[in-house]
Amino acid sequence: MDLACFQDELNATANVFDKAVAMKAMIMKQDTFELATLFRVLFIWICRDQIFNIQSCLKALERQYGHINTLILLQDQWVS
Repeated sequence: MDLACFQDELNATANVFDKAVAMKAMIMKQDTFELATLFRVLFIWICRDQIFNIQSCLKALERQYGHINTLILLQDQWVS
């Protein structure tokens, strides 16, 4: 990963919106230590209840397909 380019892009994003940048760890989880050296960062560990994860998935299915029964239709294609 080109950290200098990444730093420039994040700075540009923060400057355009005049706000701090927040992102999920899955985007930068391999480079968290490098990220900490580039910026003043705050890491927040959030644990989510499994029930809420399932609820979120079902709501997304309903939003995308109009009903949650799509889970049955997508059984062969299910990717998590």
